[in-house]
Amino acid sequence: MKRLKLIISSVLVAVLMATAFTGCGGSSDEKKTSNDSYTIKIAHSMAPEHSYNAAAQKFKEIIEEETDGRITVEVYANGQLGAERETIEAVQAGTLEMVVTGTSAMSGFVPEWQVFDMAYLFKDYDEFWTVMKSDIGEKYCHEYAEEKGFRGLGIGCMGTRNVHSVTNPVYDMEDIEGMKVRVMESNVHIKSFKAMGAAPVTMAFSELFTALEQGTVDAEEAVPSAAYTSKTYEICKYYSLTQHFWLPTCMFISEKFFQTLSPEDQALIEEAGDQAMEYQWEYHKQADEESLEIMKEAGTQVNEVKDKTPFVKAAHSVYEDILEDVPHGKETMEEMERMLGRDMYEV
Repeated sequence: MKRLKLIISSVLVAVLMATAFTGCGGSSDEKKTSNDSYTIKIAHSMAPEHSYNAAAQKFKEIIEEETDGRITVEVYANGQLGAERETIEAVQAGTLEMVVTGTSAMSGFVPEWQVFDMAYLFKDYDEFWTVMKSDIGEKYCHEYAEEKGFRGLGIGCMGTRNVHSVTNPVYDMEDIEGMKVRVMESNVHIKSFKAMGAAPVTMAFSELFTALEQGTVDAEEAVPSAAYTSKTYEICKYYSLTQHFWLPTCMFISEKFFQTLSPEDQALIEEAGDQAMEYQWEYHKQADEESLEIMKEAGTQVNEVKDKTPFVKAAHSVYEDILEDVPHGKETMEEMERMLGRDMYEV
């Protein structure tokens, strides 16, 4: 019976994906006017309570209100249209209009984004937003993304990731030694965790809960709101504030689809995307605070890492190696050094 349910579930997902993607690209080469009615589909991989969904719903609200329903927006949460990579591929191909995702996931398609995946890149939120709201952020959202078939509509933030463990808290480097930590399929993440002494394991987010239950991995790395909405806090009882990865997030539209729109609709969509991602960040900050309190009440042990210097040194030790494979990476590091007035390789 369990196997039958799994088969039926898989078939339903496949049908939903096929239905949703059908028609998205069918008229993708036809130029629309500012009077045309059409539907924009936005997908993401997170739960309905997540800030990705909040951003998508805000975009929907703005677009439908500003156009009096001429443009309708459909939001597909929780991987309804497939895994994160599948939806990004669909946007690139023009068979899905939009996706909300992190730049870590996007770096598999726009490799320039990998520079922002490096651990302990920024010292605080002031540095993070100074860079993201500058010409650097603009270049990454537009020039580099558009070359690969995407257009960034706005930059948000998912805060910083922390180690969320089943086995033990992390206070220092010794505590993470040999720990099997689930990471995304990113060479930057893998190299960073290996440098810090952990044993990174790549797997899809959809497989994580079971992997933690079965002991396939010892820990995940997540922001509080993601740990809460995914329910991994029910298994992982130690949340250590390592704050290792900064998490830019973006709302992307298919460049192929975008070029079919009237100039008026293009301007409206870009403005709505920017507003939606500003809302995402405000929503996320509150969600993280509330999630951490709920996790504490449920018995999660939360601890500070008082001296992050050894972690920072380890992470920075692989910067040069990582940047060898990142297009424009060294150039961007130099730009950030001039902008922030410091050595980006220093501890």
